[in-house]
Amino acid sequence: MKPANVHIILSHPFSADNIGAAARAIKNMGFSKLRLVAPRRNWRKRAAILACNAKDILDQTEVFPNLQEATSDLNWTVGTTCRTGSRRGKFISFDRFIENAREKTSALKVGIVFGREDKGLNNAELDYCDKLVSLPSDEHYPSLNLAQSVMVTVFSLARERLGRASQSGAFEGKADILLDKAGIQSALRILEEALECVGFYKGKAGRLDPIMKMTEALFKRAGMHQYESQMIKGVSARVIQKMTERK
Repeated sequence: MKPANVHIILSHPFSADNIGAAARAIKNMGFSKLRLVAPRRNWRKRAAILACNAKDILDQTEVFPNLQEATSDLNWTVGTTCRTGSRRGKFISFDRFIENAREKTSALKVGIVFGREDKGLNNAELDYCDKLVSLPSDEHYPSLNLAQSVMVTVFSLARERLGRASQSGAFEGKADILLDKAGIQSALRILEEALECVGFYKGKAGRLDPIMKMTEALFKRAGMHQYESQMIKGVSARVIQKMTERK
């Protein structure tokens, strides 16, 4: 699958919030192409708020007057709708759609079209799409919010790719390194010093030692990460500093 060949198209969206949230979903899942068909005026400022750190997606967003122009350079276009009607022959299952889209994007440009928040895609737009798909939802309330529909779709497309990356350790950083016994002992020493500073179990000699042994056993059993050790050391050091200032 080639993410750069996936184009998310929102037709006549009237909520800038949905545009921004859709942009964020697109970036969350590793995609980058967003196209809009006849959005309302002055959508960018409000959309940027919901997009958060996906403003670059909005900056690159292409705007078109109609769906025909928005899809003229694409090889395969799929429209999303919860209506079937007389177009049953164009429908494919959601799983089949995801499978086909992954295959086609390796060499072809694919467009996934989402309609208006209130009425979805109109008849002319549905007819223009090569295939149609309904997103999975409860039959008693099948209509999804526009941005939610985008997230469900891009997540489903990216799930296999992101799963492989996670299993290969691509998302593991230095902060996720598990500490050895020496690292755990280092964190325990400063924690113990902080507890002594605040008078934990003051007047009850020997009571702190079993507490520290239980804490050590807990850390070893759960596994302490580097960032967790840094947090414990930081909090403990702050406690020691404040208690020292009071003396």
